[in-house]
Amino acid sequence: FTIKKQRGFSYRLLRLALRHVWLHPGRLRIAFALARGLRNSGLAKLISKSRIVGALSKRAEFGFGLLASSAPQLDAETHPSPPSSHDTDQVGTAMLFTGCVTAGLFARVNEATKRVLSVNGVKTEVPSGQVCCGALHAHAGDLEGAIELARQNIEAFGADNTPVITNAGG
Repeated sequence: FTIKKQRGFSYRLLRLALRHVWLHPGRLRIAFALARGLRNSGLAKLISKSRIVGALSKRAEFGFGLLASSAPQLDAETHPSPPSSHDTDQVGTAMLFTGCVTAGLFARVNEATKRVLSVNGVKTEVPSGQVCCGALHAHAGDLEGAIELARQNIEAFGADNTPVITNAGG
């Protein structure tokens, strides 16, 4: 006896995006740039509040709500520069795992993390080869995609003992 779970259009669209956008960093950067444009234009908030999208798909409703809520809440105020290295004793180095959604929509959180680490004497490195953590893939049942991304991140962060810091939740 098996239960066949019905998968709708929104699930197929999600799988398509995970396999053909999220697994390709260049495409993902373009997708997040388009999403930020939609968010900054106010359309994401308008669509989210209209509830039309919710009638079509709960996943899409959640996505538009997340996108609308990712807008910075503060005006573009300047943040103080972290103290220079001669002002703060360096206590160590850490590598920052930026996460695809955090880097794409909440970059200010990564910048704040770097400032906090710097103020506390931690030099921050951001490995350029890192990719999405793969949590979205795993949650959607695409374990093969999640494993592929995990392997790329292991390669990007290397085998040394430098601590890895993340503020991304997946």
